[in-house]
Amino acid sequence: SGNQINQLIRKTIGERKIDYFNTHGTGTVLNDETEYNVIRKIFGNKKNQPIINSTKGILGHPIGASGALEIAVTALSIHTTQVHVNLTEYPFADLNLALDTLDLKINYALSTSYGFGGHNSAVLLKNYTNN
Repeated sequence: SGNQINQLIRKTIGERKIDYFNTHGTGTVLNDETEYNVIRKIFGNKKNQPIINSTKGILGHPIGASGALEIAVTALSIHTTQVHVNLTEYPFADLNLALDTLDLKINYALSTSYGFGGHNSAVLLKNYTNN
């Protein structure tokens, strides 16, 4: 149902506006449908959603290392102000997917990872500016 994931993400982001969301995105029917429903519950329709993509479609699924790898990709996206393309939009055309590599100033980014038995994480990254 995604209730635990929904709660995890809501507690992690609080009232912050998320500019970029690197999802768990395994490309499996059950996982992707669950993530889709959670994204729609939290962020609403496409125009209110952050830019969304998944790294696994490009790099594969390194199992236990996927969370760390995706956090690194998310941090690089903040640093370079670029978000990599999501390889497919089907069947989720009403998500704000990155269908091309995008230039994007990111203040807050979210990276999520889920595992069997409820081993779930949501990491919030913030753009650091030295004033």
